[in-house]
Amino acid sequence: MHWATNYIGIPWVFGGRDILNDGGVDCYGFFKYIQKTYYGVTTDEVIIDEYNHRNVIKTFDTASEFKNWRVVDTPRDGDAVLLRTAKYPSHIGVWLDNGDDVKGVLHCVEKTGVVYTNIASLELAHWRIASYYRHTTKGNI
Repeated sequence: MHWATNYIGIPWVFGGRDILNDGGVDCYGFFKYIQKTYYGVTTDEVIIDEYNHRNVIKTFDTASEFKNWRVVDTPRDGDAVLLRTAKYPSHIGVWLDNGDDVKGVLHCVEKTGVVYTNIASLELAHWRIASYYRHTTKGNI
């Protein structure tokens, strides 16, 4: 069984950063936790108003934390996935790829909590992949 199954169903909590003490996490809190726990990447705290979609883009372009990430065409296990439902990205998840049957996004969704979503299901839920990012410490950018 994949380690990600341990997180399915953890509640979404606005501003949540600590899975145990906050009673849940938001998408960025979950992303930070998974990056550190499973991929050894520590990400700085970034305040993003997820309801102001243009601000999300501005934050990704200007926040010092995101200078450590590079856009890639083809995702690898652990890469960041920016998702959108409209013109601008408003959500982040982690790409999972075990080389076999797991290829999709692990993310924490408002009103649902942590879910794993494959590409076909992302489209059915009206999520679109805006871009993939790889941390500079992961090599082969």
